[in-house]
Amino acid sequence: MKNIETYALFTIIGSLILLILKVNIFLGISLGAIIILYFLYYKQYRMIIFLLVPIFFGSIFISKEEIKENSVYKFYVKADGDITIKTINNFPVEQKYYIKNTNLENLAGFYTLEYRVLKVENKSVDGEILYLKESIFNNFRKKIRQIIESLNFSSGLKNFSKAIILGEKSDLSHETVENYKYVGASHILSISGLHVGIVIYLSLLIFNFSGFSYRYKYSLTFILLTFYTMVLRDNPSVVRAYIMGGIFLLSKIFFEKSDVKKSYCLAIIVSLSIYPSFIEDISFLLSFGALFGILYLYPIYKNKNEYLNIFILGISIQICTLPFLVYFFGTLPLFSFLPNIFIVFWGEILITLIFLNVFLNFLKIGFILVPITQLFYDIFDVFINACSKIPFLNLELKKNISIYLLFLIFLNLFLIIKKRKELYYGLMVLVVVYQIETYKIIENKHMIYFPQYKVIVIKKPNEQIQNYLSKSNVVIVDKKNSEKIVHSNKYTVNNGDKVTIQNLEIIYMKNQFSYKKHK
Repeated sequence: MKNIETYALFTIIGSLILLILKVNIFLGISLGAIIILYFLYYKQYRMIIFLLVPIFFGSIFISKEEIKENSVYKFYVKADGDITIKTINNFPVEQKYYIKNTNLENLAGFYTLEYRVLKVENKSVDGEILYLKESIFNNFRKKIRQIIESLNFSSGLKNFSKAIILGEKSDLSHETVENYKYVGASHILSISGLHVGIVIYLSLLIFNFSGFSYRYKYSLTFILLTFYTMVLRDNPSVVRAYIMGGIFLLSKIFFEKSDVKKSYCLAIIVSLSIYPSFIEDISFLLSFGALFGILYLYPIYKNKNEYLNIFILGISIQICTLPFLVYFFGTLPLFSFLPNIFIVFWGEILITLIFLNVFLNFLKIGFILVPITQLFYDIFDVFINACSKIPFLNLELKKNISIYLLFLIFLNLFLIIKKRKELYYGLMVLVVVYQIETYKIIENKHMIYFPQYKVIVIKKPNEQIQNYLSKSNVVIVDKKNSEKIVHSNKYTVNNGDKVTIQNLEIIYMKNQFSYKKHK
């Protein structure tokens, strides 16, 4: 138990180093060689291997190239309202790109495209489809979608069902999504451990009634869970839930004792070793953060009073997901854990009923549970809408915080809980990386950002620079783009101008920005 927690921690740190330092392929291959040599010749400190693995895989297999105009690419995309590019020429992407094409608007699921890019603007890619191939698992998506549509549900319940079974949220209204977000119930709409747990429970229940032997029912459930995960694909919280659920089922098949904490740590190691970019994904972070609260924080304060334990559990989850909610949504949850006591309880029953409806529809008796399911949904919907009107459940924050600082907070929380001396090595590594990030200059075709001086030089305005404007004390922009930028401390420069801030000299010459740092 002790070792696997350390390995999971170092895997997280390795993913962060990859994210922060943008490790290139040559360094990645070098690290791969180090991993092999280290594994062959050293017996101690093998946690270093887990630090290097995500850096190695991420540097080699994650595409860092920017999409260029008038070029042809092979894309693998997810369609759900937005068309999100998942891979470029068979390599997972580091940056999110979206395809803007009217011929793809009504698609849902996963597709392979050969695409001629004609225009790229603010990560939105427009162009011409040369080839389109549908994922084989889309047929099963369509079948499930048809079943949901055939059920005598209200339109609201149908849209809710597609979100919690298939992860398709495009039919949910903006107001609905915002209400769930405000109340702190977004986790209900995202497929996660709760949903996968229900799939496992219902599958075992059905196979048990069907008379299958012990091993067969767990084996069939594992196959069904694997198939369901393949239909959903590329969802970090589903990958985590699948790994943990899979470990539980395999332990039953081979008569081994399963350990939830070991499964949790192993899920982190596997997920981030294969997909290091998950470390930036909100569903991954919320999923692992919530489970961290349940497994590590809640047992410390668990009480003999079961009713009080429900309250303590809610607080534990809230504390461990709080940093990510602040970072991604700019909201500080104050009392949203209170309605979540009901939301989790009622939501679990509702989701179970919806899955049962879909299964019973295969047997042509889906109508049996429709009235009770609709009643449960109506009560749930009224409760969410009522809570969304309560003031101060959440507070909006204007000040941005660094994601690296969040991990430092989380790591300290873990160290406090576990009181583990050797984990301080990981803390030191992360502090060093954080310090490197503090002084790292970010430069691309749109801007140059100097975090040490809190200065941003704007070359070509786009949406990306908005994140850095709020962090900057000084903005430097040419006369042509000056009107597009609103900032209280703005320098507008002409050709030949120089601006000096502390030891930093910015030069604008021949419509190009350059800089010098003086000692």
